Amino acid sequence: MSLISKIKGKKKITIGIVCLLILSIVAGFGYYQVQKGKKSDAKVVTKETEVKSGNLTVGITESGNVAIDTLTQSYSLSRTSVSSTSTSSSGSTSSATTTKSGSSDSTKSADNASLEQSSSTKNSASSIQSTADSSTQSTADSSTQSTAYSSTQNSSASSEEELVVKKVCVSTGQNVKKGDTLLTLTKSSVESAKKSYQENYDAARIAYNEAKTTRDAAKVSAEYEYKQRIATGKSALATYKATVASLEANVSSTKAAYQKAQNGIKTLPTQIASLKKKIAKAKSASGVMDSVNNTTQQSSSNTTTGTNTTSSTQSSSTITQLTQELTQLQTQLSEYRSNLNSLKSQYTSAKKALKTGKITAKQTYEESRIEAKNAKALYTVALSSVNDDVDAAKETYDQTKEELEAFNAFTKNNEVTAKYTGKLTSVGYSKGDSLNSSTAIAAYVDTDGVNITVSVAQDDVSNIKVGDNVNIYLSAYEDELFEGTVTSISSSSTGDTTVSYPVVVTLSGDVSKVYDGMSSEVTFVSKEVKDVTYVSNKAITTEGTKSYVTLKKADGTTKKTKVVTGFSDGHNVEIKSGLKKGDTVLIESQVSQ
Repeated sequence: MSLISKIKGKKKITIGIVCLLILSIVAGFGYYQVQKGKKSDAKVVTKETEVKSGNLTVGITESGNVAIDTLTQSYSLSRTSVSSTSTSSSGSTSSATTTKSGSSDSTKSADNASLEQSSSTKNSASSIQSTADSSTQSTADSSTQSTAYSSTQNSSASSEEELVVKKVCVSTGQNVKKGDTLLTLTKSSVESAKKSYQENYDAARIAYNEAKTTRDAAKVSAEYEYKQRIATGKSALATYKATVASLEANVSSTKAAYQKAQNGIKTLPTQIASLKKKIAKAKSASGVMDSVNNTTQQSSSNTTTGTNTTSSTQSSSTITQLTQELTQLQTQLSEYRSNLNSLKSQYTSAKKALKTGKITAKQTYEESRIEAKNAKALYTVALSSVNDDVDAAKETYDQTKEELEAFNAFTKNNEVTAKYTGKLTSVGYSKGDSLNSSTAIAAYVDTDGVNITVSVAQDDVSNIKVGDNVNIYLSAYEDELFEGTVTSISSSSTGDTTVSYPVVVTLSGDVSKVYDGMSSEVTFVSKEVKDVTYVSNKAITTEGTKSYVTLKKADGTTKKTKVVTGFSDGHNVEIKSGLKKGDTVLIESQVSQ
């Protein structure tokens, strides 16, 4: 076959391939037209959005769901029952509180126990006295004649004194303001309970005044005796200070010895290793020198023998010195190691001795002072009992006064009012019910407790700290920016394959339309541009490298407008030119019919 025939054959094949490609393109175009025809069934929906100005930010973005805390308003009025026939005393605090408030009952009970212990210690101190004159005895007698009283806490009133609901004024889901009426109470139940609170207060006030009168009489007698027996206790104080100083010095010295051994055990091995290297190096150098000496002696007879001998002697001296230093360090290290536990024990014992020694020295000082100052001890003992009576009577008086004031505030105008502003999630009572401490009056949405918990990867969590501001977008309000603050960062990680840490952010501002469970995106800001004009990303269309929006004019007509875009936070984009704040643009989207 000739060359021309071959070429013609190849051209036919090429033309055939080209034809097949053209047919494929035409078929594809026809398929595209069919599909395009199908898409024409979709409906274009437009939505207006406004051009705004403000700040745009980007950063670490994580997803989470809204969780809203609940505030609970409880009924917790208490009443101290006071009588004038018993010799015991105790007290309780009354208040109308919510679950966010703590009771002070336990604290005051602890104070009472402290007073009793103090009184017991003072009475014990008085037992060391050998005599007590008739004046002191008279004081003790007078203290037993003071009016006795008792107080017991009632967590709920008796049946005839319970607060009964006359009417429920609100319902679940209702928005209320602080001070709005939740319940009205029957007048008779309020008056009956108030009478009991008033009687308790009056009885406690009388008991307190009588206790003060008894104390004042005892004080006059005790002061006279105190002036007769005053003494000094300067030596006891000096001894106490010297004892403590000696114990502290012992702690310092044993601590220094223990730390020296620790440091030695830590640093000496490195020094020993360094010395061993120096010795090995010196020995190696000495061996080389001996070899050189031998060679020199054979070739040059005795001309350089003196010089080489001197060098060898110096090398040997260095090795000996380094070896001695090594032995000393090894011995020191061995001593540190063998003595470490003993030194630690001595240090521990010294600290324990300081702790117990201070207590013993203080006790000795106090006893010496009491013995040296007989008058002071007798004066204190004489008044301790009546002072305790006055303190206990005053505490009960203050409690009953607070209880009465709290009751009056709680039942003002025979109404129970809201403690918070917000939406009610529950109301605990119905008409005819009696208030009790186990049933909450109402529960509210906590507008200060709208939180979102998100998981942040370990590589990012180090860049976040409590108090940082965050940007929040809720799926229900896709183009609306909410702000919040980081309120906690967990130190415990989560996840098996990817390590992350829970971070809680709390929303700020108006959260009235935020509901529990809403999905959200939280952005921890890493970059921000301020005071820029921006619009939703969805309003931007592009043609090549140019960007456009559909601008709605004042007369209702629309115009395709070219814009220059800039920074974007993923939801909105900066408009550098083409639009101004307040302009209205359209967002187009297709909805299948």
